[in-house]
Amino acid sequence: MSDTDKLASRLQALQGIELPKLDMSELASRVSYFNSSMNEAQEDLMRINQEKYEREVENNENLKSLVDYNLEISNYNRKLVSLNEKILNKINSLDDTLLFLNDAFINKAEMDEEQIKANNALLLELITIIDSNDAGKLKQFTSGLAAPVISGLVVEYFKMKLGLS
Repeated sequence: MSDTDKLASRLQALQGIELPKLDMSELASRVSYFNSSMNEAQEDLMRINQEKYEREVENNENLKSLVDYNLEISNYNRKLVSLNEKILNKINSLDDTLLFLNDAFINKAEMDEEQIKANNALLLELITIIDSNDAGKLKQFTSGLAAPVISGLVVEYFKMKLGLS
């Protein structure tokens, strides 16, 4: 069947159909209703698009504010890290100094303990010499010691005799 034959058969089929007759006022009313519905839909669409645009602008402004705030926080954190590093360096330096002083004090305490033992031995020897009233031994004893040591021993002797130590 050719295209012309198909078209002719369709036209014959359409001739048998009765189309409803609309009057012009009803048609105008329907067109007007359709136009107003289309206008409302366009206005709604434009309003929705405008609201969406405003939300996007607001979101972008909020994001920019967040970025600025995060940048401030980042700068503040950098300053804190720098200050913490300075404090840590000072603490490490102080720690080294305290370890050095502690070692010195321990060494001094050990030397003092040895000195106390030696001085106690000297004090006992001085007590023995004084109790024996031997001037030769006293002269020989004092000749081997420095004057501050002798003075300290004599003071300790008198403190013991007076019951002060």
